Amino acid sequence: MKKRLVQGSLGKQAVMTLTLVSVLSACSSSTGNSGGQTGKEAGSSEKKPVTIKVEVFDRGNSPAGKSVTNNYLTKYVEDNFTKKTNIKVEFVPVPRSQEVEKLNVLMASGDAPDIVFTYDSNVIYRYVQQGGVAEIGALLDQYGSNLKAYLGKDTLAYGTYDGKQYAIPGKRVYLGKYSSEIRQDWLDKLGLPVPKTTDEVYQTLKAFKEKKPGGDQTIPLGFSLTNASYEPIIWSFIKKVSEEERYTLTQRLGSSEYTPLFAGS
Repeated sequence: MKKRLVQGSLGKQAVMTLTLVSVLSACSSSTGNSGGQTGKEAGSSEKKPVTIKVEVFDRGNSPAGKSVTNNYLTKYVEDNFTKKTNIKVEFVPVPRSQEVEKLNVLMASGDAPDIVFTYDSNVIYRYVQQGGVAEIGALLDQYGSNLKAYLGKDTLAYGTYDGKQYAIPGKRVYLGKYSSEIRQDWLDKLGLPVPKTTDEVYQTLKAFKEKKPGGDQTIPLGFSLTNASYEPIIWSFIKKVSEEERYTLTQRLGSSEYTPLFAGS
């Protein structure tokens, strides 16, 4: 079984990222070259191009005229990596909703990309046990000092199994879940500060409704029927929970489905 380099989201502080590809891309190639050698044709000074395959999620939401294999970022990789290293990156689209199933098929057939992604740590561990994932600790030490410094030990630990580094987690820089926005010009017009508590938000929205800083068509609060819109409002009324409750009720069950179980909701 050909071994792959795996990147993925392995915990609360990790998130998928494609920008890590260039750091270790020379460690594996689908053409049979290894270690970062690009090779040369006999009697020729021209470098033989190396191709590496990289999995990308296809979420089915690409804008017209673009795709997950042809867009601004793939062009950026070509201009800033391929042309400088002579290493071509071939992007392999995998449906996001079927990423584990598709990856299992590719791994079983021996046709998986050189660098693959997943959100499922159990999948990675299973591949490690089966010998299908490359151990990359030494490569990180040799070629990835900047990457190691950026990710840090806590994040990298999510990619270790039996004390060895098999995966590169992406670092989630911002750990907040959702953000809300408020019209600063409306606050200035009414001489109000930015609200910081639930009660202050209520009083601000009440002032927006009564004084109409945006004119007769002022809408104090707008949101869509998506979690990212209404959850911040719901959670502002929920009382502080213990660490045990936070884990059992938000990590395991899902923060949007079980909010009625929390005090204050």
